[in-house]
Amino acid sequence: MINISVTNNNDNGNQGLSLREAIRQANQDPFNEYIIELKSGETYILSEDGEVEDEGLTGDLDVKGNISIISVGDEVATIDGSGLVTGDRIFHVFPGANLNLTNISITQGKASTNLRDNNFAHGGGILVEEDANVN
Repeated sequence: MINISVTNNNDNGNQGLSLREAIRQANQDPFNEYIIELKSGETYILSEDGEVEDEGLTGDLDVKGNISIISVGDEVATIDGSGLVTGDRIFHVFPGANLNLTNISITQGKASTNLRDNNFAHGGGILVEEDANVN
């Protein structure tokens, strides 16, 4: 297991490691389990707009590895999609990936209607692909 502490509750790395950057780092190493630690009581607002992009650079947080996100402390940490002006989910969990959330609240996610396969939009908070796991 590899632990990563998020030091920036903004959606970019200008002032330390963001949640988005921590997830992208974990996705690069699918053979190890990553534990991403968020500060208890903090709100992490997603604000990097962009739809139909699957590398986690913009929009929802793309999970492609084995990732646990935990709030360190007694209070819930919140991941908030209200900064995504064009609207997007909070998480997109890809086939074969595992996402575990502990003491985490997700809010303000919105299923996109601009899908590349023109199917109905599913999962405003979390889209879980086939053969993916969320706990």
